[in-house]
Amino acid sequence: MQYTGSVEIKFGEWPSLVPLRLKTSIGEPLASLRGASAKRYFRLEHDWEIHIGILNDRYPKEIGGTVVIPRSYESQSVPLSEAETHLDGASVPFPWLVSFLSFGVLRPLGVMLIASIVHDFAFKHGGLVYRDHSGKLEFCKIQRHLADKLFYDIIRTVNKMPFTALLAWAAVRLRVVLRSS
Repeated sequence: MQYTGSVEIKFGEWPSLVPLRLKTSIGEPLASLRGASAKRYFRLEHDWEIHIGILNDRYPKEIGGTVVIPRSYESQSVPLSEAETHLDGASVPFPWLVSFLSFGVLRPLGVMLIASIVHDFAFKHGGLVYRDHSGKLEFCKIQRHLADKLFYDIIRTVNKMPFTALLAWAAVRLRVVLRSS
């Protein structure tokens, strides 16, 4: 059975990410090792837009449109002090282990980057920001399982890698299971 796709993805430019400084300690050997293996975070340098076209009924129609991932976004769940958009790529549990077990395919900043930016924002804020035809920005709530499905479909569409998309989706869903237990 051939995959016909659920989404069409278009974006003009790649997102501009600025690495955040890692907190490392000098002195204690284990602290240095812990700092060197810490998860890497990035700041979105400016607003980034991606168009998501819905091609079938796997998604509600309101998920489609021009999504704006703002450089900074304050919401009810995120105070102004944490409003700057920070990303860690695909934040799968135990990223070094997942990368090792997937033979390096599932690296947080590899083929999952575009999907993870959309997914991280939706996860942090509980939805996505859309630009309507007049240019006005509107927030649309998205349930976690739809954000995860969108993560899968963006990887599959942008990178044309169905097996990688499935592994990445399973790792993201594993995180849900681990957090709820």
